[in-house]
Amino acid sequence: GMSRIWLALPLVATLATAGTTASAAPARPAAHVAPPSRLIFHTLADGQGAWAQAPLTGNGPVKRLFPSNGEPLAAVATRQAIVWITEPSNPADTDIVIANQNGGGERVLVRHVAAAPVLTRAGRYVYWGGPHWIGRVRLDGTHLRRFFIRIPIKPNSGSADGMTTDGQYLYFTQCVAGRIGRVPIAPSGRAPGVHWLVMDPGDGGFCPQAVAYANGHLFYADDAGIGRITTDGAGRDDTWFRLRFANQPGDLVADSSFLYWDTCSAANCAQAHVARMTTSGQHLRLGLYEHVDQGLTLAP
Repeated sequence: GMSRIWLALPLVATLATAGTTASAAPARPAAHVAPPSRLIFHTLADGQGAWAQAPLTGNGPVKRLFPSNGEPLAAVATRQAIVWITEPSNPADTDIVIANQNGGGERVLVRHVAAAPVLTRAGRYVYWGGPHWIGRVRLDGTHLRRFFIRIPIKPNSGSADGMTTDGQYLYFTQCVAGRIGRVPIAPSGRAPGVHWLVMDPGDGGFCPQAVAYANGHLFYADDAGIGRITTDGAGRDDTWFRLRFANQPGDLVADSSFLYWDTCSAANCAQAHVARMTTSGQHLRLGLYEHVDQGLTLAP
């Protein structure tokens, strides 16, 4: 089932404060990314795990792509491939794996990425969150940098509980610390500083988790629903769209028109489903697809 942080906590509506160090301008422009045309997710529809794809509209059939031997913690996709983080019984054995969407060519990109529940992609690179660092590797397995960018953490907190990108910056959340930060995706210095968009007291009142980027905004999952803030830290609204606790996002992804998320609709997360609404907060639709397990992502 879904390994999420599900906390029923009061919300702190404090205004965001500026961080201590502003990040440098990115060293190269954002890579072009083809617009998504379908959803990719892990499903347990018949009791056996498999990767599947489905139309963004919710009006088409779910097509099983290939069976899997375990549940993913997170996933990203290209036009031809799926990349995911495995969820082993021993956390020390967590790997980042890639496979063609017909199931062929499965191989390990990065072995032993401890404490890596988040994954995002920009161009030919994928990025993941470790205990103190964001790591990076090319989709062909080259240019591996386990310690790409160091991220400040607080006790009992990892570097990222959610991560996304606009192609120029990496944006990440820290639930325990109550923070949302950004770093340049192509740092020009040896140790780029984090620009904190949100710095709450970290007292449990604000717990941002999954995060997605669209149209100059970050959309983040908190225990009251989905919040929104601009990528420069303005206009913070933790209660931008309220949701019942049962419909809180696990994975959260976005294109220019819609937000999509998977959510446990019952105590048994094997009954999870995909929900969708516009990036303006309208036309909420629950149950877009049923029997979704983890690894919700978008693919061209």
